[in-house]
Amino acid sequence: MEKSNFLLTYLLTLSAGLALTVLIMVMLNKGIKKYFSVISPDPEISGFFTKLTLIILFLGGTGAAISARYNTGDDSNWLTLAWDATAHIKEPMQQLFITLLILSVAFAVLLIIDKRTGK
Repeated sequence: MEKSNFLLTYLLTLSAGLALTVLIMVMLNKGIKKYFSVISPDPEISGFFTKLTLIILFLGGTGAAISARYNTGDDSNWLTLAWDATAHIKEPMQQLFITLLILSVAFAVLLIIDKRTGK
């Protein structure tokens, strides 16, 4: 296979991974803003933590989307390229799932602490 096919596939899967990451961030933005406005009534503090959370999500998805493990050897064909592209798209989603899981646990702890202090 030509190297240009691998480059084009990498660029397309990178774009798809970044687009899915941004889509997830847009879907969660309203809920994250509401959550931090409840935890902290100060708009500057809640805005800071909202931006920080979105940056963490973006970096988690982008870091996984940038990685590439394509089989570019002589035995590569369209089938191996398709499987590699699918694995490439799966990586950012898996990384975002783990990141969201960690953030959810942290948010639950913050909410429990907020409820116990009775603010």
